[in-house]
Amino acid sequence: PHLPTMKSTIRTQRILYFILWAVILLWVTLAECDILPTAFLPDTPEAAYWGSMAVIIATLGGTFFALRLMVMKPFGHHMGHSDESTARQHYIRLAAGRTLILTIAAICNLLVYYGMATDTSATYGLLIIAIATLFCLPGEQEFQSMRQRHSADSNHSAS
Repeated sequence: PHLPTMKSTIRTQRILYFILWAVILLWVTLAECDILPTAFLPDTPEAAYWGSMAVIIATLGGTFFALRLMVMKPFGHHMGHSDESTARQHYIRLAAGRTLILTIAAICNLLVYYGMATDTSATYGLLIIAIATLFCLPGEQEFQSMRQRHSADSNHSAS
């Protein structure tokens, strides 16, 4: 009975996924057209160091966590041990969290990139995040794959 609403919720997740990236692209376009301010952070060696560190931590930490979120045992455990409806709800929460993590990492990179206007590490960070998002698009096939993986893991650990 909950299946149609879950499918519409996954569709809503996908729409949210694309809207968040459309907002980021809008930000980039407005900043490149000099409508939004740029170079608003101090241009000092210390600021460059801390900006680069923020980019590295946000990019590597956010990308790693977002890509591994679905297969981490504390989070994925519910996928194999629950009924289908509960597992779908859990998947939707994880997919939303994953999109949020990557969005926060992208915003951090954009703030450093446009705030410093001289930092190139944010450019590479944005490329890494953009590639990671290709593997994080929520969908029914991914849900079924995760459910099978966690069911198999729970069967192996029980034997």
